[in-house]
Amino acid sequence: MQKIGRARRWIVGLALSLAIAVGALFVVIQVGQRVERHRAERLLAQMQALQLDKSTWSDAQRLMTQWGAWGSYDGRCDAQSCEYSIAMVDRFLPGVAWLANLSGAPCNPDPPIMHLLKLFHANLPIVRASISIHNDRVAGIWFSVYTNVPKGYGPGWTKDDPHWTDTPEQGYMEYKNWQYDLVATAHSSSQPNSTVYWPSQLAPHPDYWVGRPGGCEGCMGFITEFTAATKRGDLNWLMSFDLSCMTRWTPCTVPRDLMPAAWSRYVVERENTRRLQHCTYSPEELTRAAEEVAVVQVSSIERDRDGELHPSIRLVDKLKGADAWPRDQPRQLIAGRYPDQPLQTPPVGSKLIVLYANATGDAQRGYFILTHDCGVIAATDENLRQIKAGLSEQAIPSH
Repeated sequence: MQKIGRARRWIVGLALSLAIAVGALFVVIQVGQRVERHRAERLLAQMQALQLDKSTWSDAQRLMTQWGAWGSYDGRCDAQSCEYSIAMVDRFLPGVAWLANLSGAPCNPDPPIMHLLKLFHANLPIVRASISIHNDRVAGIWFSVYTNVPKGYGPGWTKDDPHWTDTPEQGYMEYKNWQYDLVATAHSSSQPNSTVYWPSQLAPHPDYWVGRPGGCEGCMGFITEFTAATKRGDLNWLMSFDLSCMTRWTPCTVPRDLMPAAWSRYVVERENTRRLQHCTYSPEELTRAAEEVAVVQVSSIERDRDGELHPSIRLVDKLKGADAWPRDQPRQLIAGRYPDQPLQTPPVGSKLIVLYANATGDAQRGYFILTHDCGVIAATDENLRQIKAGLSEQAIPSH
């Protein structure tokens, strides 16, 4: 009986010790996440206060001094040139990554350690920020937030809210069936993404861009881009984050949780820009908005280093723009969104109308044409008539 009593007391003591250890770990995780959130909120406020091309090296130094424990840089860092990065990583993340690798990650998309972390409501937040200095001025700003979404919490393809993502491609796994990282980023850019592929006068706003990034494997991402010319009122929402995602009891799962203000704008603008996304502007409207317009002839179909096929084209007639394109110089055609799917592989000898940004003085782009979205049009008599009508008009199309 005494042995049974001692065994019972030992089991009870072990269970109590285990419960205390689990409780202590839970407290440490939750307190740690809240401390990190408080730091992240202070850092975000300071990054939001910086102004591109106006804030000085002295402003940057104050930020570097305060965040030196989390900061780093490579090579030179002075008033003439500096790339300074700040990273706040959840203290448990390295250990989690090690345990996940032991259990077969990344081949195993749902390692056992993630189930344990779900019980502790560990969001594993990461906050990264960076500033670039050039000639005593802040020339670049970057701020991003990562949180982990456990398996079972993410959305499926039939979610009631249709705005969380675009229609998925066949074969893609539903987010709810695996654990993934939710990532949101706001950063400066000399040329926001929209102005690369859209005729500048059709772009809804040349000074900023909001959208979903490509190539996000094992994650769900959202990005905002802005320039030195972006208005302060727009910057306020372009750099607005809901950092409660770092500490929520139920994890954030979609971009609108991390950047609700920017996501709301994205949803509205996505509806407003469907004309360009689906190439429903007329050739006349596109011509008035484009910088360069030319009639070209397909001389051959070439395969690039990645194995993709692109037409090689020669100039037939320059209709608009200052791009000095010699008629005897072939250029590779790299197009954005095509209005007509067959134009992706036009027959050799066929004629096309291309609309693109001015490449004059750009040695690299001098050997290919990067068209706007909807910037490849069949050179039919009717399209040429509309193109010439657009050239005769000076008005900019409404959108």
